[in-house]
Amino acid sequence: MSQENDTNPEPPSPKELEDKKVQARREEILKLVESKQYRDALNLCFQIISEKDARLLSDALDAIRQVNSDDPALIEPAQLQVAVDFLHSDDDIIRASAVLALKPVLLAKPEALYQMLTNVFTTATSKNGREEAIRLLGLLGTDHPEKVEKLVPEFVACLADDNVHVRKRSLEVLRILSKTAPGKIEKELKKMAGKIADAETLSGIHEVVAEAIKNREMKPIDEKATKEEEKDDLIPDVPPQPKKEGEVMPAPAEAEPPGGTRPEKPILSETEIQKEIGAKIEAEFSKIEEGVKPAPSELKELKEIKSPQDLAPSPAPASVAAKAPEQAAPAAPPSDKEHAPPVAVPGPQDDIAKKQLELKEKELQRREDELKKLELEKKELELQAKELEMQREELKKAQLEQMELEVKRKEEELKQKELALKLKELEEREKNLKAIEKTFQKDE
Repeated sequence: MSQENDTNPEPPSPKELEDKKVQARREEILKLVESKQYRDALNLCFQIISEKDARLLSDALDAIRQVNSDDPALIEPAQLQVAVDFLHSDDDIIRASAVLALKPVLLAKPEALYQMLTNVFTTATSKNGREEAIRLLGLLGTDHPEKVEKLVPEFVACLADDNVHVRKRSLEVLRILSKTAPGKIEKELKKMAGKIADAETLSGIHEVVAEAIKNREMKPIDEKATKEEEKDDLIPDVPPQPKKEGEVMPAPAEAEPPGGTRPEKPILSETEIQKEIGAKIEAEFSKIEEGVKPAPSELKELKEIKSPQDLAPSPAPASVAAKAPEQAAPAAPPSDKEHAPPVAVPGPQDDIAKKQLELKEKELQRREDELKKLELEKKELELQAKELEMQREELKKAQLEQMELEVKRKEEELKQKELALKLKELEEREKNLKAIEKTFQKDE
């Protein structure tokens, strides 16, 4: 009998059979994606989603992400809506997988997802759904700000939301939109600042307002690089995974220019930009002091310096270069008049220098006034925040005192009830004793 038991293995348990089935479906999904049978892969993934098998949901969403990354036009609107519904999930992994699956479609064809995300953002009751919708709309705002600027009042209203993640995501989107609509962002945030009590949110509002003012006065330094950084901050891409163990994925190679090596692009900080602008202005002023009148084009260029791209030296016109040798006058023989002190004769260059200095002083004064105004507003908002905090503390204190009084009152009521019960017991005992005495008297 023992030999028969050894030769006949035990049948697999139901759990083992179920695990094998799940593993087989995972391998089927992977095989379809690797062989680029994207249509079959999408159908299988959404079939698994409809079956609501929690063990395969993450795998299905990750396969949808891979398909969308290669061919974002393949997924249908109904399937997109199913993926959008996962933004409400309480599972962080499922929610993140849904965001990553929707990202390539949003960047490739934003019109397919814009209305769905707007509906989630404006009508959803779940905090998770609103947060992820804001995140995706911010990603859309990096490439298509004109679509998202319509929702600025809704983003500003979210700064008063109870959920801290909704507030943070809204500030991120408003910071992105401050590059293209600084005036609108500044106006809406200044209206909202007086209604906000949270210190962290107020600090974020000050930063975005300051950035909006800066963007209004100055062009962005490197708009393309900034957009890519903002996209990566909102929703980082999934790094490519090696297909086999030990295989290293090659780094993406940058295309070289036809002329040979790629020139390095200097990255300038804000202080370096200001130094470059100052050096440019000083160079022009030195020309004026030496008696060389700058060309009108140079003066115009000087007024329009706002970014490092404007600092590139412009080539001198050929006509000016050709006439330069002819303008040199022959040297005069020395005479006694040379030893006489030079007489300052006012010329047009003095007027130009004066106007340049006046423009510079006005610009500096305007910026100083703007900074002072911002500082005053910041102090006022800080005072309001402190007052609100004090009012909250007073309310808490009053509530605690009220609660203590309520507890004392209930304790007194309990004591009175206990005394009333004791009195009743004593009265009953007296009645019983009297009844016993009466029975004894009758017996006697």
